This record gives sequence, C-alpha cells and structure tokens, in this order.
Amino acid sequence: MRPIKALIAACMILSAGGAQAALKSSLPADVCGYLVTEKLSTRPWLAQDVTYGGCASEYREIGTATTGIANNLAFYVTGSATKVTQLELVLNLNQPLSDAVAIQELLKASKALSIRASGLPLPIAVEQAIVARRGDVTAMNGTVRISTIRKTWPNGKGYELHVVFE
Repeated sequence: MRPIKALIAACMILSAGGAQAALKSSLPADVCGYLVTEKLSTRPWLAQDVTYGGCASEYREIGTATTGIANNLAFYVTGSATKVTQLELVLNLNQPLSDAVAIQELLKASKALSIRASGLPLPIAVEQAIVARRGDVTAMNGTVRISTIRKTWPNGKGYELHVVFE
C-alpha cells in the first residue's frame, strides 16, 4: 500500500511542476497562417539562429488619419528556430480619439486567434480588457496563457494595446 501512495504522490508532484502554457500547435507552417482570413497574412517563418525564429504580418491600417498615421494592427509569431512559443497581436492607436473601430478589429482578431491557438473561445476577462483598453489582464484558456498589455507612448499622442498568447 505504501509504494502506491508514494507513486501517486510522485506523479502529482511531477504533473503539477510540469504544468505550463502550451499552444495548440507549435509548428511555424501552421501558426503563421492563423490570421489569413483576418487580413493579417505573415511573411514566411525566418529562423535567425537555433534560439530565435519568427514571422510577422504587415501593419494593416484601420480607418483613416486626419493627421499623421492611421491606427493599425499587426500579428507577430515568435519562438525558437523550429517551434512557436508566442503569438502577439499589436494594435497601434495613432489616432486614440478615433479608436472604436480599431478596438473592434483587435477584438475580432483576438477571438479568431484564441480559437486557432487554444481551440477555445477568448476568455470574457480578456474581451472586457480589450474593450476597456486595459493592459493588465491575464487569463488561462486551456493550456494557453492570454495577456493584455498597454504601452502608452512617452509623447502622449497614442498607445499600443497588445494581446499575447503563450
């Protein structure tokens, strides 16, 4: 009886210690194409060395700018040379007073990416953070950690809102 208890305890410790975030797929060929239907096609995966690789979309303009640059959205995928470990949507709010359409586009892309990266809908807490333009929320979606990050620009003329999947 004692060896069984010891084995169960060891398994519980190992499984708890080994629990970590994991994307549904870590294959660059799959993941780089996740947001083609959202008009965020990436360039091909590029392995810079064995420790770093990635692919990224062009910035997709959202709306128009009365002055300066329009709001825009981009999709980044990074990891090692052969394995994806992080997906990131970056919304640049260059026109922060005209951000409603851009926020909805970020929400739409985040929902699509959540389904493709985790197989599950975007958590309500993350949806609410995006709509509220907050960068301080992290939620688990199955084995995928999803975080929002807000970076206000030093010049005070705009900000970035990131949604990160790991």
